[in-house]
Amino acid sequence: AFINYIQGSNVKSVVFLRHIETDADYVFEHYTKHKLDELGIKVNSIQFDNSTVRDFKSEVLKVKQINPDLLVIQALAYNIPSLISSLNAYNVDIPLLGDLNFLDIQDDELKKSLNGIPFVGLNYVLSENYSHFTRSYMKMYSKQPFALGVFAYDLGHYLSALPQGLVDREEILTILNTFDDISLVNSEKHFNDSAFFDLKCGIYTFHGTSYVEYE
Repeated sequence: AFINYIQGSNVKSVVFLRHIETDADYVFEHYTKHKLDELGIKVNSIQFDNSTVRDFKSEVLKVKQINPDLLVIQALAYNIPSLISSLNAYNVDIPLLGDLNFLDIQDDELKKSLNGIPFVGLNYVLSENYSHFTRSYMKMYSKQPFALGVFAYDLGHYLSALPQGLVDREEILTILNTFDDISLVNSEKHFNDSAFFDLKCGIYTFHGTSYVEYE
């Protein structure tokens, strides 16, 4: 989704402002950056450590110096308010693209301030199943669930469908991909031949405090 959006935006240079995370680093170096290099798009990466960052002055000043056509923000939801504040404080007027962590922003005023800014999101966030899951979770825990928490919830339903002792990969995949349960939040079948989740993503934005598809 990142690559499709960047390619469709006709940008020539992009900065990824990223928190340090081993799996994400591997995907960035071996897939995202590689694909963008092939497209002739100049890529810079600025990383920060969630455990030590207090504000984003140094990172934002680096972004301002590079002055890319697009800034991709890959930060945990609790880092985003400080990051946006620093971008505003240093008058960085560069188009933004957020990642999945934007789905976990809980502050309504921050959501409103981000109206119209695109971010990568999972397709199920606009479904009635996800709305029902969110309402039930908030009623029980008095806070918004993390968007990726859906996978842990759905996984319990998937595991309940597997016969005890079943070890054959093909049989497991067949059961998982034909399993039909109205309790599932993400009702699309998303197991590939390696038994990994095949995530379906799109580009979204905030309208008021709600998610909508980005146009």
